[in-house]
Amino acid sequence: MKRLFFLLAFGILCLTGLAQNAQNTKKHKLTVTIKNFPDTGSLLLGNYFGDKTYITDTAVFDKKTKSYIIADTGLLYRGIYFLVYNQAKLVEFSITENQDFSISFDYKDPLNTLAFKNSLENTTFTDFQRQRSKQYAHMDELYKKLQKCDSIPNCDTASINKELRELHTSLNNSNLDFVKTYPNFLMTKVFLATKEIEIPSVPKELTSETDINDFKYKYYKAHFFDNIDLNEDGLIRSPVFQEKVDFYFSKMIHPSPDSVCKEVDMFLKKVEKAPELFKFSLWFLCNKYERSDRITDEAVFVHIVKNYYMKGKAPWTGQSTVKALEKRALQLEPVLIGKKAPNLIIPDSNENFVSMYDLKNKYTILVFWATDCGHCKTEIPKLKKFYDENHKLYDIEVYCVDTHNNKDDWKRLIKSMELNWINVFGMTANINWKEVYDVYSTPVIYVLDKNKEILLKRISTETIEDYFSKVVKKEMQK
Repeated sequence: MKRLFFLLAFGILCLTGLAQNAQNTKKHKLTVTIKNFPDTGSLLLGNYFGDKTYITDTAVFDKKTKSYIIADTGLLYRGIYFLVYNQAKLVEFSITENQDFSISFDYKDPLNTLAFKNSLENTTFTDFQRQRSKQYAHMDELYKKLQKCDSIPNCDTASINKELRELHTSLNNSNLDFVKTYPNFLMTKVFLATKEIEIPSVPKELTSETDINDFKYKYYKAHFFDNIDLNEDGLIRSPVFQEKVDFYFSKMIHPSPDSVCKEVDMFLKKVEKAPELFKFSLWFLCNKYERSDRITDEAVFVHIVKNYYMKGKAPWTGQSTVKALEKRALQLEPVLIGKKAPNLIIPDSNENFVSMYDLKNKYTILVFWATDCGHCKTEIPKLKKFYDENHKLYDIEVYCVDTHNNKDDWKRLIKSMELNWINVFGMTANINWKEVYDVYSTPVIYVLDKNKEILLKRISTETIEDYFSKVVKKEMQK
């Protein structure tokens, strides 16, 4: 598939700029004081965005206060930010409504010395994290003791295990208390989003392994987004949201186009009340399925473009981007898997026009190739071998379109290569097959059924061999 990623990337950048401009009537100011700071190079402010990180601003040193100032007109987006020095992250913190606060820490030990002023959320979450770190460190010590017990006579493993259980309980309780006490903190929502879904006990009446696994899968899928606040725009500027969404659409759903399109619509419905989350999710899913190597995902891309971008549901996207997406979707739609392939009427070497629809074979292999194409000279002989060995068994015909403009070379090659199928010279045709069949390189191979519906596209001869030996042969044996 031709890639439109550059256009989609441009669209999301426009989206970002528009949101920023909408907030530029207010200001933000972060004051950073760092003890033992080398003071060479720049202190930078960065943020997460999807699965990437970006530099947002450069701090300015204030000689009077001996602090670094990050300030400008306009509010920063809600999200998780960090300070960067020499390409290394120093500390992370949240940016929410209050954007005038101070940060201080010792460069030699940033995590244990980090402190905030005028930021309740960051102060509270930092204290919470610091306490958890101490508990995890103690837990690690206990596990190491337990490992050494194998070589120590009369080691009191019972008391170690008891302490470990108590620590686990304490950690779980403190996590629950924090979430319950500060449910509206962005840090709480990011923290919750990382929490795995706990699957309940399997009903006793389910005894087979298949039924048990099916129960677990369905429960996990149905509750996958339970811990994620889909009304929280700040999650797109955190390291967790895109990862979760990508996992769900890559691993949790059936890959058939109908199933994926249904899931896309349901998910976008869930996030529609959070404007930035909706924008990001629509962009991410469109980009994911436009760039996918799985050919059936073209149908999902077409669905998203037709039902969202072409219906004005992405007004933040530039018109040139929308037009490019529309052009690409409408180009792909007629040749999606399952669609009836557009007819081709092209002259053969005797100048007789041959209609592809006139072929009555059970299967038609449609090939676009060029006499000057190096890859074609490798692939076409493989296809010929498959055809010679199997066309009678499976009732196959090949409709082979030459895309080059040298008729003499074409005639010479079909004779020397003994291409004893239907060969047509594509410089004269009833349609612009290059546009209609999305031929931007060669060879391009489609497999059609007896009704000329597309079964496979953009495949190699090896894939054709696998399909006929594993799928068609089984159908013949029924």
